[in-house]
Amino acid sequence: MTLQILGLLNSLSRFHADPTDNQTKLIYKAKFLLQESIEKPVNLEEMVKELPMGYSKFRKTFKKITGMSPNQYHLDLRLTKAKELLISTNLTINQIAGQTGFDSLFYFSRVFKKKNNMSPKGFRNLNV
Repeated sequence: MTLQILGLLNSLSRFHADPTDNQTKLIYKAKFLLQESIEKPVNLEEMVKELPMGYSKFRKTFKKITGMSPNQYHLDLRLTKAKELLISTNLTINQIAGQTGFDSLFYFSRVFKKKNNMSPKGFRNLNV
């Protein structure tokens, strides 16, 4: 519970927002839960059960507040973490794919290249 509160406070400070309504607070909680699960795929329908909100309403509200779908937001978090690991560690690309919740090296490389216009290896070589 304490970690969730700290995560919510961190999200608030990062986005300089003041969530005054319950829906916004729930979305910040969802964002925290997604950040906490970078290393594994997320079943959004299961996650939403922790929030007093229906799945359809959650998706619409999340997109309205963040500008992207919950799945896209989670994917962006995972790719951002992968970039950090590529720059700051000597882990193999396969290990980084696993630590960021990708079951397949091929899928990780494909998604990474689509989002960053270069392969994970190219990104590492350019930023090391």
